[in-house]
Amino acid sequence: MGFTLNFTSLKNFVFLYLSLRLFTEGVEEFLIQPTAWYYMKYLGESDLFLGLTLAAYSAGALLFAPFVGVLEVKFQAAKMITVFSAFVRFFGNLLYSIPINGYFPFFGRLICGLGAATEGVLFGVVAKGTTNKNRAKAFLYLEGLYSLGTIFGPTLGSVLTFNVDIYGWKINAGNSPGIILIFIWLTLLLFALFLPSDLAENSGINERLVIEEKNDHDPAFSKSIVDYSHNGSSPSAMVFAETSDKVTAVVEEDSEDDIRLSKSVAEPGCRPSSMVFCLYYLICLSLFVYMVISFYVPLLAKYHLGLGLSYVKLIYVNSSLFVSVLFFATSLFLEKISENSFLFVTIFAQVIPISITFYFGLSWNNTMSVNESYLLVCSMLFLSAQFLNTPIASSVLSKITPVKSASFYQSLTYTAVHLGMCLSRLAAGATFGKMAMIYTSAVLAFFWLFGILWLGYEYRNFARLVTNTEV
Repeated sequence: MGFTLNFTSLKNFVFLYLSLRLFTEGVEEFLIQPTAWYYMKYLGESDLFLGLTLAAYSAGALLFAPFVGVLEVKFQAAKMITVFSAFVRFFGNLLYSIPINGYFPFFGRLICGLGAATEGVLFGVVAKGTTNKNRAKAFLYLEGLYSLGTIFGPTLGSVLTFNVDIYGWKINAGNSPGIILIFIWLTLLLFALFLPSDLAENSGINERLVIEEKNDHDPAFSKSIVDYSHNGSSPSAMVFAETSDKVTAVVEEDSEDDIRLSKSVAEPGCRPSSMVFCLYYLICLSLFVYMVISFYVPLLAKYHLGLGLSYVKLIYVNSSLFVSVLFFATSLFLEKISENSFLFVTIFAQVIPISITFYFGLSWNNTMSVNESYLLVCSMLFLSAQFLNTPIASSVLSKITPVKSASFYQSLTYTAVHLGMCLSRLAAGATFGKMAMIYTSAVLAFFWLFGILWLGYEYRNFARLVTNTEV
């Protein structure tokens, strides 16, 4: 047997492919975005059409992510979905790079969004191939690669810019990113063809699940061990194990014809559905807050603080470097504190950029000093921490939902992500003004307060369920 990463039991080639895929996702998003404005102007399209084109990507992912998740759970067709996704991304970027009129890049981004809807399936594969203890590390690793791709994307776009005419196909700075992505996704498509039929085939072979729970009143604790074999279809057996009044594991039997998803591990009085929706809400909220406020930052820097483009870039560079360090540091933090506590802290931190935005709205007509630019830096640093919420919440989600339907629940995670992105792009562009920004900050504060109260209400339930499912 070859080398196996310590937080996954997936085959090395599968894990390498997932790593390249998530890195490419980040590259594509930020390779297209900086040049889309130039491309639309070259094609004679309006700023509104530019916004629709950029939003089409998220709209495609938002609409089809749940469908893809259901498809994978029903047919266990992760490889087929992965291959199809790579082909769709290849075809979508091919359409994007055809400079006939604006509808080609528009439908190109929409089709690419359909391919992006499969990201949840990939995270579902990771959920099946990791233990509860190491799942957060795996998710942070993959999200870290995505963030690294967002840093690498603009750099790649600056270096590889073409200006040629191939039999009437004009390639310039606007559609050069599409050309680059055609070759990248063609390569990933060829790699996907060689993936095993079951991407998570190593994740359930002769596993021994040891579930321990300590009694609050007795220093002794009970221990139940469940053996099961995984033949590529579904676990042959699962077991109900109880310690006093607490359920420590849930087990059902599966048949080849009728696969019944195991129930979430639950304790008396818990409402798993409420907890699941809470996590989806927090993921959507994190993206919404980040996208709205980060849209304001360059505009405030230019029009109210008089900062040049180079200073604005420095703000974003510092933000990107900070989030890269955070991804590494978080894996260390999680060895000392629980995922629930970490999630509560990062969600609570949203109040800082919201408050800073509210301050700039109140000071709209006042003369601002350059020193107040540090408030923008502070705002972006705290916003960067919101990137951690998706992998952490996804990890918690995987521990309170059935493993067999992991792809479905992780697909809904990306539905929440792209819902936040779509709503934020609609809201941010129409609210850059004194009163509009004040009202937006108040609305963000209301959504934040609702989220923090909901998380606080469910906090104990999260802590109990996650503790009971640690392996």
